Amino acid sequence: KFEEAADMFRHFDLNRDGALDRDEFRRLLQQVFPEHCDEIDDILDREFEIADADKSGGVSFDEFCAYYERLKGLFEDEEEGEEGSLEGDLVPCDGCKLTFLPSKLDAHRRGCPAVHALEDAKRATEEAEAKLAAALAELERAKDESAAAAQKAKEDEAAAKAAQDEEDARRKAAEAEAKRKSKADAEKAKRAAAEAAKAAAAKEAEDARALGLTDAFETPSAFVPCPDCGRTFFPDRLPVHRRGCSKRKPSGVRATNTDGAAVGSVYVTSVGSYSDKNF
Repeated sequence: KFEEAADMFRHFDLNRDGALDRDEFRRLLQQVFPEHCDEIDDILDREFEIADADKSGGVSFDEFCAYYERLKGLFEDEEEGEEGSLEGDLVPCDGCKLTFLPSKLDAHRRGCPAVHALEDAKRATEEAEAKLAAALAELERAKDESAAAAQKAKEDEAAAKAAQDEEDARRKAAEAEAKRKSKADAEKAKRAAAEAAKAAAAKEAEDARALGLTDAFETPSAFVPCPDCGRTFFPDRLPVHRRGCSKRKPSGVRATNTDGAAVGSVYVTSVGSYSDKNF
């Protein structure tokens, strides 16, 4: 026990003045009980006053040897045999930044609230990063799906437009063909009607000749010369003129006249004569 106390005293008497001041005494308690750092801050003043029996402001070697047994029983839950080596440079705790012997650091970290807080923050950060990665992956997937949907919609629109254009082209071609056929049919019907009218006119003229009717005038508008004076008149006006024509030569035959008549498309007249003996 004496040698353990002596080794511990020499190790923590950093300025080698033969006494432990308050800071050196705190460091010693933290190294011996690294998992009770928070509690040590609460009991430091009391324990330092107990160890500094002569109230000199420092704990001498003799005072420390007298205090050593109390030191060992400060925390009854501290297991024996955990003192560890007092050799090596002090290492800072990554949580509270207090320094400890390498053999004591792990024991301190197990109970250090600052280390626990860091570990909790690290776990929370990792969970947040995992969630963020999942959200980004979901966003990327949604973007891919949206892009695929937009591409499909574009292709569908292009296909629909192509189909509509094709339908419009077929409709226009059908309309053009219908117009062409209608025009051809109309021209054909017109030609047929003209041929039929021509044939009918020819037949009517033939029928008129067969009946002995004159066909000298094909239309009522043709001018006919007076055989006496040579003047020309409409066929229906010629008999009227001849009755009073000054150059008419008497023949002893009274001219008679029947009004012209249209036979089909041919205008014909019948001019006869009779003598006085007919009366």
